[in-house]
Amino acid sequence: PELPFVACEEPRGSVHRRKSLETLERVVGRQRLLDAVDVDPTILGLLSLTPALGSCEVSRALFLDVETTGLGGGTGNKAFLVGMCWLDVGSRRWTLEQLLLREPDDEPALLAVVRERVAAASFIVSYNGKAFDVPLLGARMAMNRLPELESRPQLDLLHLVRRVHRRRT
Repeated sequence: PELPFVACEEPRGSVHRRKSLETLERVVGRQRLLDAVDVDPTILGLLSLTPALGSCEVSRALFLDVETTGLGGGTGNKAFLVGMCWLDVGSRRWTLEQLLLREPDDEPALLAVVRERVAAASFIVSYNGKAFDVPLLGARMAMNRLPELESRPQLDLLHLVRRVHRRRT
């Protein structure tokens, strides 16, 4: 069966994309998606020990997750699926975009889209993204002779959860 991705031709190759939109009123668990926008960035900075988050626009956060061909940080490890989510303020919807790498030769095109999304964001939210996802994307940029990702403050939820819940059994 075919995967639900649409091939889009980009200057550097083909990118297979899947996009979906969610309203701000949608509830996930017990929280409305709208509640994510109402968070005080200063509190995020304090909780995550990342003071730079205090001056970020929460409405311009980029949620990022990368699935790879391996667990190591070596040069052969590629991101074959990149998930990104951000708020489209104009439409008052969350955009969820997944990029699928179907052919290794299309990696520069996938990375170029990721770089555009990072450049538009005020900060990155991830789970282990500081230690794995963002460095892996940076290495792949270098391997493909592409410009580096723009540096953005990162809210890495793995580190925050470990610190907040370290005494729990």
